[in-house]
Amino acid sequence: PYPDRIRVFRRPENLGASRNAYELLCQAQGRYLAFCEGDDYWTAPDKLAVQYAFLEEHPDLIGCTHRCVVVEGDYQADPLPKQRISWVREKPRFTLRDFQGIYLPGQTATIMKRNIFLDKNGDLSFLYEANRNVSDRTATLLYLTKGDFGLIPRVMSAYRRVRRGPQSQTDQLYTHNPDVARMELAYTERLEETAARLTSERGLFKPYYQRLYAAAVYRYLRSPSKGGRETVALIGRHLGGGGVHPAAFVAGVARRIADAL
Repeated sequence: PYPDRIRVFRRPENLGASRNAYELLCQAQGRYLAFCEGDDYWTAPDKLAVQYAFLEEHPDLIGCTHRCVVVEGDYQADPLPKQRISWVREKPRFTLRDFQGIYLPGQTATIMKRNIFLDKNGDLSFLYEANRNVSDRTATLLYLTKGDFGLIPRVMSAYRRVRRGPQSQTDQLYTHNPDVARMELAYTERLEETAARLTSERGLFKPYYQRLYAAAVYRYLRSPSKGGRETVALIGRHLGGGGVHPAAFVAGVARRIADAL
């Protein structure tokens, strides 16, 4: 149905999530982009109209978000007791300084942003080259170099996740996957290289390097190994040799453990 509005793109091979998302964005023809991944859903029938009107009224903003409810289970599931999403920072105006290498202005299904992909000038391949399977932070960085995100204080979508276990790669830093810190370090270094090309802002990623460092030390203290020690040293290079104020370090570890478990 609606062949003039809905287009299906079939992939003969697995491109990776980032390359697939990039190529779909390049095919988008509208002035604005909105997203709804398969496990999430929109809850307000006027969601798109509200966000469209908001961006039309705020031409200085590059995009906008709204609030969402966190659920688990089947369609229209009950809200979870814990509604906080650790990697989302809701602010009336979300800027590049709020990014810190990890935070997003909203969960994917809450976002509407201007379609900068209509401009075919320039090479945006770094959006999928930075990480094969993670592109939300890369895209957020790109957009924030062009403008801020606004927040509409209404719940208009649902984010579905599993109640137990780590909810993101960064949560896994403290749990069962010993390779995540290295992968996160590599990705963050690529993001920092990209930021150096796109903006004159410096020090954007220091808060996240501190979190990675705290996680690496925590894992090493629980299970000492040569690889763990090397990871601590690699991350420490981004903090002037790994120097972190002890009080801030202990508080950071305690906070991240509480969030992840």
